[in-house]
Amino acid sequence: MQTKAYWISEVAELTGININTIRKYCLLLEQNGYRFARDEQDRRAFTPQDVIVIEEIARIKKSDKLSLDESVSRVAEMYGKKEGPGIMPSIIYNAHNDEKNLVVEGIKAQLDSITKRMDEMVKFNESLVTELEKRDKEHYKRFDELMNAQLETRRMIAAAQESPKKKWYQIWK
Repeated sequence: MQTKAYWISEVAELTGININTIRKYCLLLEQNGYRFARDEQDRRAFTPQDVIVIEEIARIKKSDKLSLDESVSRVAEMYGKKEGPGIMPSIIYNAHNDEKNLVVEGIKAQLDSITKRMDEMVKFNESLVTELEKRDKEHYKRFDELMNAQLETRRMIAAAQESPKKKWYQIWK
């Protein structure tokens, strides 16, 4: 049977208790004979019961206004002292890996959907660039036509100003 195991950072997040405080509680519990499962790197792995024990120490310490040592010994009496390593570290390690695998699979799925969306956006941007280039060509063509018309008008005005003005009766001559 696999048991869900938590690492100290997860316990701190679940309980809202500072990591250093949890370490202190664990040291005192271990001095009272309580044993935590550990992984290959000798890190503590917390079972759901261990999380309850940690929360109970904090609750008793606050509500009964007992010293930390008294709170730990009372909790150790209430929940009993675990003998042996508890659950096997390999089971904890596998449970932790299963959780990691689920997270990795979720991240991969999100990455795939993001990649797909990015590909769609790239295609859309390419079509926009093509449309803009087409519009630019049309605008430049129209601009050239207007500039040529303006130049022609200026030439005509300049030519009209250069020619000597004939009087009305000299038009037929």
